[in-house]
Amino acid sequence: MGFVREISDDLRSRVYARDQGRCRLCGQQAFRVVRIEGTATTPENLRVLCYECGLARPAERLPVGGPDPAEVAAAIDRRIAAPEPERPCDEPGWDWRGYRRTHLRPASSRGYAR
Repeated sequence: MGFVREISDDLRSRVYARDQGRCRLCGQQAFRVVRIEGTATTPENLRVLCYECGLARPAERLPVGGPDPAEVAAAIDRRIAAPEPERPCDEPGWDWRGYRRTHLRPASSRGYAR
């Protein structure tokens, strides 16, 4: 695990005072001091949050959604309808073992045996 910079009690008190003990997101009574981004412990990178906003904070970092299913389906349809294979694996009867033998290093040269 990486190095975690502690927020000193003095700095924590100054950030609480600066934000008047109120959550920077919703204005409720503050619960904790958190970093806005990265690991810097400068006052500009710190804010106070209430309990609810503090719980919701990790969810801010989660990726939302994924590829659009309609776009994925359209890409598959384009590959199926293409007059020429777009990728070697689209070719009927494509020999992936032969491709591996001619284009990739053997497993034994990568430091492990099959």
